[in-house]
Order: sequence, then structure tokens, then C-alpha cells
Amino acid sequence: ILSCVQNKYCRSVASFEKQLAKACSEKSNIKNCKSEIKKDIHGVFMNDKINDNISKYAFNKVCKNFSYIKCQNFIVQYYKSSKVLEAKQIIENFIPKGNSLFSKFCGEKGKVASCKQFVRKYPDLIKKDKIENAFLYLNQKCRLKESGWFYKGSQCRSGLAHGKGEAVNRSKNLSFKGQFINGQRVKGEVLYAGQPMFDGKLLEGRPNGVGVCFYKNEPEKCEYYKGKRIDVLYKQRIANLEQQERMDEKLAEMKQIQEQQSDQISQMKNQAQTATQNQQQGRTVGQEIGDYAMKKAGEKVMDKLFDKLF
Repeated sequence: ILSCVQNKYCRSVASFEKQLAKACSEKSNIKNCKSEIKKDIHGVFMNDKINDNISKYAFNKVCKNFSYIKCQNFIVQYYKSSKVLEAKQIIENFIPKGNSLFSKFCGEKGKVASCKQFVRKYPDLIKKDKIENAFLYLNQKCRLKESGWFYKGSQCRSGLAHGKGEAVNRSKNLSFKGQFINGQRVKGEVLYAGQPMFDGKLLEGRPNGVGVCFYKNEPEKCEYYKGKRIDVLYKQRIANLEQQERMDEKLAEMKQIQEQQSDQISQMKNQAQTATQNQQQGRTVGQEIGDYAMKKAGEKVMDKLFDKLF
């Protein structure tokens, strides 16, 4: 009533409610509906049916007549609407077609401009890392023969990377700076997450021969054979690690034995204390027997620990 009284368009509550319902029917123009809603300055006449009609109108306009961005916005704006599940299903049904369009505009035969247009038209449809890989691929001046690697240099020969340049492998978080021959990395520095790992020659994309490795960010001389490290320093480090692992296993076993024996020792201690007949008269036979039993139990535990350790 307050809303109607303060509203110059409202003659009576009943008439305004009827007018609003008519303006916001499912078949009415959404602009007229919104215009009428603004007259309800306190928002007291808005009901579920009017809200539902508005959401149906918006759904038909942007989802049924498919507009990817606007349909996504509809889902956010009308998240309580019965049409939201239908809108989500429409987008879900579009995904296979979207993947096909992505391959067309951002794949091997695609172009940077068409790929950018696709990304603007269908934001968040394709995963970010896949889009970034697509642009890395499309921005290459020439190609590499190595799978997963993208060339960022400018020196080429017969369509392949040839000369000095850089390359990245985003799936493995690797990068490379150095020499390329016929589309392959042959000599240079390999980095992981921006930190140097190896500097030297490569064969078929893997370290091969004598080079410099980095352990805890410190350089050290190393040697590889077809991607497998074979120098003595590395072998010693592996042996030390294996020995440490065995020691850790033994320590874990020792701890388990201690826990198993602790109850027995506690019981023996309780028996020794019970055997005490007269604390004021000094040590008794019962105390000595209890102490002896505890000592033997402790020695037994230590023997087992010693045997387990060695």
C-alpha cells in the first residue's frame, strides 16, 4: 500500500498489481515489464510468477537462441530459475562443437587472429593451458620435431628451427636455451621452473655426454648416456639415499619393537614394586628380584633391537 500511495502511476493496489502482471506476462515485451517494475518503488508487488516470466524471456532470448556469453550470464543472474538447468544443458551440448571449432581456428591450420576471435567469443570454454599452448604453436616462426616443445626463436631452415634460440615445454614446466639443428635441440641449457638443471649436449631431446648438472642450485660435473646419468658422483648419491632409506626402515622397526615390549616392562616393574615388603627397612629380596627381572627384560629388548638393526 505504501508503495502504491507514493507511486503516481498507481490508482489502487489491485489495479497496479493487475497492470504489473500484464506487463510482465510470458508473452509480453521484457522492456515494458522492466519499465513497469521500476514503478514499484518498494518492490512489494514482485512475485514468483513475474520473476519466472522474466527468466523465461531472458532464457529464450540468450540460451534458446544460442549466445554463449549471454547464456553463461543468464545462469549467474537467474541461478534460482527453473530454466538454469536447461541453460547449462544447452552449453554442455555445445562443448563438442566448441572443441571442433577450437581445433579449426587454433589448431595446425588455424591462425592467431581467428584463435583470438574464438577465445573472445567462447571464454572459459577451453582450458587455459590448452589455449596458451595453441598460441605458442601458432606464434612459432618455424617448428620443432620434438613433441610438446614450442620454438620461441627466429632462426629457421626449411621450416624447422635451426640455429640459436629458445623453446618451452609447458606440460613438463621445462625450457631450453641453446643450439638447434633441423628442428631438434642439440646443445644448451635445460631449465625446470626457471631453475637450471643441465648444460651440455643433447641427443634426441635427452642429455648425452659430459656436461654440467645442478644439485641444490650448485653446479657439478656430470655425465649422461642417452638421458641416463652415469657419473660416479651420482651413483654414490643414489647409494647413500638407498642406505638412508634402509636405515629409516630399521629405525621404524626398532620403534615398533620398543612399543611391543613396553607393556611387558611395565608389568615387571609393577610386580617388583608389589614384592616390596618394607620400604623403611631398606631393599628387600622382592625389590632385588624385580630389579633383576627389569634388567633382563631391558637386555632382551636391546638384543632384539641390535639384531634388527644389523
